[in-house]
Amino acid sequence: MRYILTMILMLPLMLQAQPYLISGGKNLVVHDVAAQILQKAYTRAGLQMEVLYLPFEESLQRADSGQTDGDLARIGTITRKYPNLRRIPVDIIKIQAVAFSKNTSLNIKKWSDLTGHTLTIVKGIKFIEEGTKDLKRQVVLSVPKAIEALKNNRSEIIVIPRLTGLSINAKIQGSTIKPVSHHLQTLLLYHYVNKKNTHLIPIITPILKAMKQSGEIDYMLRSHLRKTTRQN
Repeated sequence: MRYILTMILMLPLMLQAQPYLISGGKNLVVHDVAAQILQKAYTRAGLQMEVLYLPFEESLQRADSGQTDGDLARIGTITRKYPNLRRIPVDIIKIQAVAFSKNTSLNIKKWSDLTGHTLTIVKGIKFIEEGTKDLKRQVVLSVPKAIEALKNNRSEIIVIPRLTGLSINAKIQGSTIKPVSHHLQTLLLYHYVNKKNTHLIPIITPILKAMKQSGEIDYMLRSHLRKTTRQN
């Protein structure tokens, strides 16, 4: 009886000790940085967090269904399609859509300029899906597959997040793939938790606000990019 009572009293502590599993997209620089930012925020709240990297669409589906506890960072309108997600109201990073091609004579200034070109995008990167929804396009499951389509001439243009494209392309020796547009669209990204974890919102929000106001979040992004550049 005493053992059972002890276990009941310890249950809140045991539950708190369980790490929150947050899903995110593979091979996405902004999610790599978001993971670092959120690890610090959760740690400062006395909480544990683990990251599960998945294909972009699967990451959202698992977070929305409650199979994971949330998603690292998504656009502000993501709940239109994934209503079980709850936004932590502090933007933590920006994401830009950029066109890449081997044909460096191209000058893409807006979404409609992609018309008439063979185009590839990545499933689950929602703002790029939305921006190209009226265009003929090929959809692949990952950024490396999009770059492979470009390298092997199965696509003339790919549209992917800027930082991810530059990072992966820098690792390809002798690559002729270049950005051929400025930012077709720039959006802020927010951390989301599944509705079962709404209790995290008032805990994590003030910590992220303080990190943003102090410049710590911007510093972490710059540090990550410098490290990536040195490694490449």
